[in-house]
Amino acid sequence: MRALYCGGGFIDSQILWLIPIIDGYCKKNKIETLIFERKLNQIILKKKISSNILKKYKIIYLKNELNFLKIFNIIFFILKNSFLIIYYSVKVERKILLKKKISWEKCQIFHSIWDTSFFYLKDGDLTPSFFQKLKASVRVFLNIHLAHSIKSIHTAFLGHSVYSARALTAIFRKFNIKIFMHGSCVIHYLPKTYDISSSFVNRKILYNIKRSNLKNIALKYWRMRLRGFSTYADARMAFQSKIVKKENCNFSNVIMLHIFRDSPFNIIDRERIFEDYVSWISNTLKILKDSNENWLIRPHPGFNRWGENSFETYLKIYKGVFGKNPCKNVKYISDKLSNIDILKSAKRVITFNGTSHIEAACFGIKPIVISDCTLSHLSQSLVFKPKSYSEYSGLLLKNSHSSIFKLSKNKVEYAKFALFAKENIITLSTDLKSSPVYRGDGQNIKIREFNNVSRNLKNKELFLTKTGSLLGSKFKTTISEKYLNYFNYNQ
Repeated sequence: MRALYCGGGFIDSQILWLIPIIDGYCKKNKIETLIFERKLNQIILKKKISSNILKKYKIIYLKNELNFLKIFNIIFFILKNSFLIIYYSVKVERKILLKKKISWEKCQIFHSIWDTSFFYLKDGDLTPSFFQKLKASVRVFLNIHLAHSIKSIHTAFLGHSVYSARALTAIFRKFNIKIFMHGSCVIHYLPKTYDISSSFVNRKILYNIKRSNLKNIALKYWRMRLRGFSTYADARMAFQSKIVKKENCNFSNVIMLHIFRDSPFNIIDRERIFEDYVSWISNTLKILKDSNENWLIRPHPGFNRWGENSFETYLKIYKGVFGKNPCKNVKYISDKLSNIDILKSAKRVITFNGTSHIEAACFGIKPIVISDCTLSHLSQSLVFKPKSYSEYSGLLLKNSHSSIFKLSKNKVEYAKFALFAKENIITLSTDLKSSPVYRGDGQNIKIREFNNVSRNLKNKELFLTKTGSLLGSKFKTTISEKYLNYFNYNQ
């Protein structure tokens, strides 16, 4: 069966604009069957563009076509693997995530279970219980069963590569299924033997920026971004959150937090020195005990919309390190603060692998990162990515005014190109007039996003179909319509 599977976390507004892309891809690859994870919402099926496309294909809805035999097979699969599920639930812990001796596939499964178990944590919880890991293991094995049940498909379009979907991608790769991954309105090809994030930018794209008039556009975009005009929603949120007293953000050393219950595993970097966000911050605070400089801990600007109280989790980590003796040189400051103002005075910036590492580089700061990220993917010379705890400790305890934390003018310019490409060229967010929907957002925001995309879809149908065709032939990532003419080559 020459079929395409679409699932793994897409919301309705994303399915809406994805259907024309899938249509273009299927035409190019002579695919006649579409398999969806579950029955599409009626608001999608009633749209003229969607209905006209879908009627050309044989449609299969997996979770809506469960008969007695299929349910029996699922139950039998779980029971058959019950010992393995329990074993993984006991075995999976932080330390095992970085063990080099375990196989690639098992490493993917371990990360998938650990990642999924964080769904069940509450603010302040740092480690999942056995029962939380057991629930996560069952979800992961249901995805493994799903992958096995449709292993003959040609291609899969997946909403993300984290949580239980990580296991799905591992099995799909095992069966040589082509995978296209989504993230921030970017659709990109996922190679079989290594991971790529939706935030990674192809070097050829940056070469095209440098040799064309896009160079001036990229630099202009950075100047506009400094004034809060960004195409990246998190950057806009970070800019809008300002405080009155600018001296409050006059810190040389800044640690940019992530959402603790969000996944750090868009890619599995087996060379990273810390297992996850909790381990990273815990070890970082231990090192800062010996620092004679002041440090700012900056929460992710979107933690509220993610439905998380980041401070509660941070405080639990902090008390675990310092106990009843507070560390006076480490200060947590809420999101009512502008990232731009922070970075203007910063000399040293640390993040796990977030966008703030590119922003720091654009300010001339060579950032310290833990896991592979946009700039490390382009060149290791653009970031510090420690290979050991002692190397990381040395970087944090070194004088922040040291010249090693400064990037050359050429590298700063290169970082600005990368930021521009990430937020304008490879994403379709501007084309779609799309805004991100976060885990903690209410139904009203989801409806508004669906309506925004729907209103714009008619004008973009041909472009999206062409995008699918290009992904089905010579392109490995989406390119915004505005810049498509610059990139008609085999990436």
